[in-house]
Amino acid sequence: MPVFPREQFLILRSEDLYNQTDKTMQQVYDFLEIDNYSLPIYPKLNSGSYEKNNNELHQKLSNFFQPHNRKLEDYLGMKFDWE
Repeated sequence: MPVFPREQFLILRSEDLYNQTDKTMQQVYDFLEIDNYSLPIYPKLNSGSYEKNNNELHQKLSNFFQPHNRKLEDYLGMKFDWE
């Protein structure tokens, strides 16, 4: 961020791309100042299934990353809900 101004970055949540693909892609096209190009389908690539981690480990990781996540959310002015 010290090299490029904030307005040259478009930071999006992957959840929005998956749940509101057309709307999120429109944000990308608007940001890049290019014409809208809508695909009939947006395939999900590299998706997988993962074992559920145990609650104790989840809580430890959540506690560790919470201040860092909050700092990132404050810096970007967006909420990620990574609890």
